[in-house]
Amino acid sequence: MRFCKYLAMCLLIGLFSSSTTLTATLCDQTFTIHGKTSGENAMLFWSVVLGGECEGYIRGFVLVLGDTITPILTTQKWGMDWVPRLFKDISEEKSIKIEETDGRYVINDTVWIEPPAEDTTFPRKFGTVINRGGDGPKDWYRECPVNCSDYPIVHGCAAAVVYSYEGGLYKNYSFKDLLYYPESGYLVVITDQPLKAVGLDTMHGLLVLRLKTNEDGE
Repeated sequence: MRFCKYLAMCLLIGLFSSSTTLTATLCDQTFTIHGKTSGENAMLFWSVVLGGECEGYIRGFVLVLGDTITPILTTQKWGMDWVPRLFKDISEEKSIKIEETDGRYVINDTVWIEPPAEDTTFPRKFGTVINRGGDGPKDWYRECPVNCSDYPIVHGCAAAVVYSYEGGLYKNYSFKDLLYYPESGYLVVITDQPLKAVGLDTMHGLLVLRLKTNEDGE
């Protein structure tokens, strides 16, 4: 199975090379969660650092978690070193890092999460978009008619994806990091996307889910 995935990826990269002028920028997305405030209308602070030819480019975000979810871009050049100072005056909700146990990512005694099933048709469809001049996630979402993203599967409770980072490609990915905030029920999922965009840029992503467990009285 792993060999088949590797072969498919190699064929897809070859398709890119033969149909486009491929300049390897090797921009690698790395996500950091800096913290989350507690209470209603909480704020989640996170950033994405781009490596490769994008070295040193930082996008810092504040995600306002209320009845509506509002992402705010705070900076495109500087880091988020000011966030720890903020939590000296504002209450912070502590997170729990969820590790894999026997093939499962267990939230509590009744709730666990897993990546979505593999979509075997996706590499070919994505390659078609690239052949038409696309280069990454934005082009995929613009041209994809249906079933454009597959989100994590949550067992044992109701769950909804309330935010997805637009630079990520949410197909055939694995989990890199999972952070759960038990007081508010939010789960942050940082994805690992093995497929590369044109330029061999990474398409890792970040998702925020809201879990409604029995502890919430739902």
